Amino acid sequence: MSVHRIIQIKEKISTAININAMCIPTLVFTFVITEILVKQFQINNVIYTVLMIYGVFTALIGSAFFLVGTRNKSPMQNSIEIPIPVEAEEE
Repeated sequence: MSVHRIIQIKEKISTAININAMCIPTLVFTFVITEILVKQFQINNVIYTVLMIYGVFTALIGSAFFLVGTRNKSPMQNSIEIPIPVEAEEE
């Protein structure tokens, strides 16, 4: 997924990795829970499909909010200026 974002969408490597790190827990959790429900409780195919679609859309929406939130921020926007003391010239 990172390679696709870097090559096809031309995103920065750091942005692609941040988005993927955010998506993986959601997808893994949804897919594991869905698989457990299928094996242990024999849920029907409609519920299985809805849960899979839910997992994918949840990851996509999270990515979209992340991109919107970071679109206009520059790295120096939140930096703190530290005053440098200037030594007084002695006469």
